[in-house]
Amino acid sequence: MLGEDVREMAGTAATALFCGALHKATEALQHTLETRNEVAEFHVEVTLPRSGEKVFVMSTTPLDTGGKAAGGAVLVLRDLTRISRLEKQLASSHQYQNMVGKSSRMAEVFNLIENVAETDSTVLIYGESGTGKELVAAALHYTSHRSNGPFIKVNCAALAEDILESELFGHVKGSFTGAVKDRVGRFEAANGGTILLDEIGDISPRLQLRLLRVLQEREFERVGDTRPIQVDVRIVASTNQKIEENHFREDLYYRLNVVRIELPALRERRADIPLLIDHLCKKFNGIFKKEIAGLSSQALEMLMHYPWFGNIRE
Repeated sequence: MLGEDVREMAGTAATALFCGALHKATEALQHTLETRNEVAEFHVEVTLPRSGEKVFVMSTTPLDTGGKAAGGAVLVLRDLTRISRLEKQLASSHQYQNMVGKSSRMAEVFNLIENVAETDSTVLIYGESGTGKELVAAALHYTSHRSNGPFIKVNCAALAEDILESELFGHVKGSFTGAVKDRVGRFEAANGGTILLDEIGDISPRLQLRLLRVLQEREFERVGDTRPIQVDVRIVASTNQKIEENHFREDLYYRLNVVRIELPALRERRADIPLLIDHLCKKFNGIFKKEIAGLSSQALEMLMHYPWFGNIRE
């Protein structure tokens, strides 16, 4: 297990053998010799010079001689390296970028992202609030040839029409009250990368028309300017409503809906709930310095049957 020659190990002091990264073994032996108490199983992950990365479970117990005098201590090592690697492979197979899931619906989403990431096709992401539309957009960007370019996000529902127009396309000095200097818009800032138009179903008909031109011609003008600006941007749009049923321009809809990725609600992928719980436990253990192993069976049962109208965000 240690990569050492057994013949050379005979007669070697424990402190010499279990030193450096394996010092916890010596500390556990010392504790058992001094207190006559066992040290229960503890994990040790090390990189050894001869056997590489290893994961051990160690425990120590006092050696009973039948008398009052200390008879010694026994150290037991179990090599869990292979099991640990398999667990990591299993975890990685259920995770894609920052998304977690093993259900058939999520497997379809992951496969679709992989298939379209390397293209420059416009993508429309549909899903209820809290299903992870922004994560899908980020995965599309960071697995594409544009990954070294900017990834710009715009929440179309959070801004008034005039402000959103300036945010998207920029403006020139004096084009409206308060425009005291030229401003670069989000499309221009995203040149060479990807722009996410979040909640695109809420934009006005006038902005829909301007957006249509960007999709068709890959150019636009800043507010108050007449000079066209050419951009090389991949457009990803997202919405939580059926935009084709919401008085959306049909020509723009077909330009956006080149590839459609539909994210399932959490209640439609309940098999992923235990995975998400485990993922979030590990995440917040690291943030809050906790060691929470998981949930009780009763708590898990309750969460498995909860409707989750706020989806993963909830």
